[in-house]
Amino acid sequence: MDEGSKNAIKIGLKNTNFITFSGLPDRDTVLKRIKNFMMESRVERSENKNRKQSVDGKEEIMRAPLCQKFPFNDRSNDRIRRHWERFFTEYGRDVSMYRTIDLHRLLLEGLPLEHRGCIWSICSGAAVEMQLNPGEYEALLRRSRGQEKCILTMEEIERDLHRSLPEHPAFQNGPGIDALRRILTAYSVRNPQIGYCQAMNIIGAVLLVHVSEEEAFWILVAICERLLPDYYNTKVVGALIDQGVFSDLVSICLPTLHTKLTEIGLDDMIALSWFLTIFLNAIKFDAAVRILDLFFYEGSKLMFQLALEIVKENASSIKTAKDEGEALVALSNFLEKITDAKVENSTEVFIGQLLSNSYKNFGEAFDNEKIEKLRLKHRLKVVQNLEDNQMRSIIKSVGKSCPLTQIELEALYNVVKEGHLLSWRSRLTTAQHNRLSSVMEERPRFDPCVQSQYRLDFELFSQIFPRLLPWPVNETFVIRAFRLMDLNMTGILTFRDLSYLLGILLKGDSVDKVTLFFKCHIPPAFNISDLDELLNRRSLDEDEPELGVEAATVIGSAKPSPMRNPVPRRHPSRMEATQAVFGIDETAVDAASEADEILSCEETTSGPIVIESPICSSHPSSKDLEIVDDEDHSKKNQPIGSPLSDDFSLPDRAPSEISDSFSLVEDASDAIKSLSQKMQQTTLQEAQRRSDGDNPIEPISQIQFIELWKTFYELIGIRDDNQLYHALVVAGTLLLQLGETQKVFQHGVEKQIDEAMKTTLYENQDESENPGSTSEENSIPKSASKMGDLKSCIQDGDWRLQVEHIIATILAEPSLSEFFETKYSLINLIENYRQNPSKEKS
Repeated sequence: MDEGSKNAIKIGLKNTNFITFSGLPDRDTVLKRIKNFMMESRVERSENKNRKQSVDGKEEIMRAPLCQKFPFNDRSNDRIRRHWERFFTEYGRDVSMYRTIDLHRLLLEGLPLEHRGCIWSICSGAAVEMQLNPGEYEALLRRSRGQEKCILTMEEIERDLHRSLPEHPAFQNGPGIDALRRILTAYSVRNPQIGYCQAMNIIGAVLLVHVSEEEAFWILVAICERLLPDYYNTKVVGALIDQGVFSDLVSICLPTLHTKLTEIGLDDMIALSWFLTIFLNAIKFDAAVRILDLFFYEGSKLMFQLALEIVKENASSIKTAKDEGEALVALSNFLEKITDAKVENSTEVFIGQLLSNSYKNFGEAFDNEKIEKLRLKHRLKVVQNLEDNQMRSIIKSVGKSCPLTQIELEALYNVVKEGHLLSWRSRLTTAQHNRLSSVMEERPRFDPCVQSQYRLDFELFSQIFPRLLPWPVNETFVIRAFRLMDLNMTGILTFRDLSYLLGILLKGDSVDKVTLFFKCHIPPAFNISDLDELLNRRSLDEDEPELGVEAATVIGSAKPSPMRNPVPRRHPSRMEATQAVFGIDETAVDAASEADEILSCEETTSGPIVIESPICSSHPSSKDLEIVDDEDHSKKNQPIGSPLSDDFSLPDRAPSEISDSFSLVEDASDAIKSLSQKMQQTTLQEAQRRSDGDNPIEPISQIQFIELWKTFYELIGIRDDNQLYHALVVAGTLLLQLGETQKVFQHGVEKQIDEAMKTTLYENQDESENPGSTSEENSIPKSASKMGDLKSCIQDGDWRLQVEHIIATILAEPSLSEFFETKYSLINLIENYRQNPSKEKS
């Protein structure tokens, strides 16, 4: 310590210079920390030397730049090298180097090849970040192995590998390809929201030529996340914002040229390709590297001033251009002339002189602070334009087969957008959880609906969907509709799903609507857990022991929630799912004749067919009356035939095609015969109207049919229309009788087949066997339906109805057909939705 200095520390450098820190209030503590830092640095350097040169021993990481293995000419002379050595001697090397005005002058003069990698790492901040994250690059490479979710990203990377510096020998089939693949893959793991974007391969290839593989990775991180934020994503938002900034700078610095560029439509797109690749793809390699030297020191400001200088030097060509094509050709010819070789009296443009002119003409015209202000100004405009373009793209994609008009789709999109924005707090935690739990999720294949941020979870779906319907629906139906559209079981619906669902319910014909309701009441939309509350209430009321149901008889296995467990069925894509317009299967032609076959078989039997239904017939028997008497007397006040009551007897008759054709006290076989005639006329027409490629729809069971009819009761509940109500009761009773008759007929066929097989079997066996008793036992159904018993409906696995039966019956009733044929305006429903934002349908 020099005399006269108190509480000072003098540090000697390798270049024989000294640095003195004086006036330290706690000299001993500072000295102790300096010693600890120096010791840790020695240990870290020793560990780096002994570090393995491979990741899990599978492939070697490139520890030296490619320019050492594939050397090329360096135009830096000895004078420039001496200046750099003097600078290092005075201001230090590596991360401790001072960034002074001398460094800027030297970078403008030229950077020797042997120092380029070090200066790039220091000026970009990559050197510090690499030291703060030792081993991070190798860890990312290990995580990238075997990641099945990154198939799309890897395909994009592999496609662009050989397009990166194809003239360089290292990137033809050499080590450069492997190293570039590793750094791009590692970054896709580090930032899965970006994954990989075009232009990153060109920048990565240039970096690998001058720095080691790990340094190239961290410089790429600095470019994508700090120096050029938001540049490398699916929408290149940052680059588009900077085009607006560049247009403003041209209008300020070169107003005459800005007017011309605006006329030919190049004012906000002229420099997009230049900025995305930092001029690497527009200028020759040797000259473009000189731009990178100053870019890592200046940041994006250098790109703006260099682009302004290029436009200024081509002002005459741009002013005389007749259109944008001619102006772009003039600029392209100028960029091809830029070179790193300084030749006197040559038509080529020296990059050093071009950079110097850019500082002379525009170096003081603006600074980084002004650029940030202009970026803030244009960000909202760019984001709004992108959102409008996304909306148009989504509506164009959805509108191809959706019954809704374009105006209705736009209004619906705005409703979903508003609902999503207003409920952002409730889904903020969920979004953060999804980002943390799916670190390796990559960007999916492009679909404007899937890419939209305005997708619907069940919470948002349950707020919007029921309030845009013209009828009241309960929460269970909303859950089933969500399950129906969520074929991939992600818990998220797209705008396409919602628009197709509303399009069919509001604009579809009666066949489409009934088919949609039908599908909402069969698996996978229907789940037996939806009946838990009803089953528990029945169990408490009747004081019966708990029912044990076989697993095979349970329809649906998901938990009582909008989500469901996987079912053994083909998983179509979301496009196929939403475009499948609920059609009639190939059995539509035989749907009506099926009832005739039942009747013809009935005539050959020795006795009448006994039909028992969980819903009472139109003329209740004494057995029916006993069941009604056991129920709560409060149900007497409920309307007859209501789904909330166990008494489904028919009300006073009203005119209808089916009900007028027979008396309600006629035998069931006559009712079915009348129904079959209607089905014969209706179903054939609808089947011919549909394409042959529609997938068949599974039949509906008895308990599912009862739930479907309850939904129909709720739809017409707000209407005071006795005729419509009566028609629904008649149609429901007939369909129940048809289902029971088919079940009995099926039992009869199975009995005949069973007896025939056993007769053949016993003819070949010992006479001591007694086949008659066994046959008699098998002729009796194992479980008979108890009339009016919900549990019997659940256990009854033989009761089935096809969708064609229900469609034909509804279309045969004019009032029902008219009800389901009614079209509704989504615009009017949305207006009502906005006028009553807090009102929910009961």
